[in-house]
Amino acid sequence: MRSLLRPFAISLVAILSLALLPLAGVVISTVIADVAGCPLNEGGSYPCIIFGSDIGGLLSFLFVAGWLMLVTIPVGGVAFGVWVVALVVTVVRHHLKHRA
Repeated sequence: MRSLLRPFAISLVAILSLALLPLAGVVISTVIADVAGCPLNEGGSYPCIIFGSDIGGLLSFLFVAGWLMLVTIPVGGVAFGVWVVALVVTVVRHHLKHRA
């Protein structure tokens, strides 16, 4: 049964990771900007010098990419629904096959 569920576990991790990836960018960029004392908002890119390099553009990109959650969260929700149905069908089939 474990080998049967392994692909489901892997696919669940993939679904959650892809759905929440934009959130990770927002959190990472916000934490870095806060620690470095740099301004960060959707209004534009501001200089943020860390270790002699300006990463303000990268921080701005990661922060604004959070808007992709408007797509990835609903798509992830649908994918999760399909995942649940596939899991239930697989477990029921496996149970019926080994019961007889």
